Amino acid sequence: MKHLLLKSLVLATGIFQVGVGQAALSIFADANGDSSYDSILNVTPGAIFKLTVFAAEDGLHGGLTSYALEVGLDAGLSISGANDAAKLASLVSHAQWDLPDSKSLAPLEVVDGTFFNNYFGTVQLFDMTLQAPGASGTYNVSFKNVEPDDTFDGFVGFDGFVYDASNIFQSTQIHVVPVPGALPLFASALVGLGALVRNRRKQ
Repeated sequence: MKHLLLKSLVLATGIFQVGVGQAALSIFADANGDSSYDSILNVTPGAIFKLTVFAAEDGLHGGLTSYALEVGLDAGLSISGANDAAKLASLVSHAQWDLPDSKSLAPLEVVDGTFFNNYFGTVQLFDMTLQAPGASGTYNVSFKNVEPDDTFDGFVGFDGFVYDASNIFQSTQIHVVPVPGALPLFASALVGLGALVRNRRKQ
């Protein structure tokens, strides 16, 4: 399905591959909504959090018209959801990609494209909602090409240039850090202090 999807994309637009200059894409995850690379994210055990995946294109090939990405999660990290359908629903391709997206869990892949548009600059690919493990530690979220044996073109420019061989993949470390034991006690003390102040005002 994903092969047919993107191969038909190139044929339908009548584009032929050309190479101009030194082309490269940087693929990374953003955790705080500012569209920039976050190398580290701190979360609490069992927390559910969202990463938005971007590709920063170089402007040399008329913008980006398709992508195909495999996501690697260290053991312990998981796609959020109680079953496979819910997990797939936690992978959301950005609305600008107007072809039906293709998603899978094993391996974890997201593929999408567009017939009529091309996107420049820092291009949003998809969101994924993850759940941290219950144990503290450091876990990696990494990226790579889908089928990196050159049998499938994933990241394609508007002029037909295939970026796959020159992609730069940035990984994100998820630091799972327990809430300090004293923090709940401190919060309880603040609540108690607030109640005491309110009672005195009433008197």
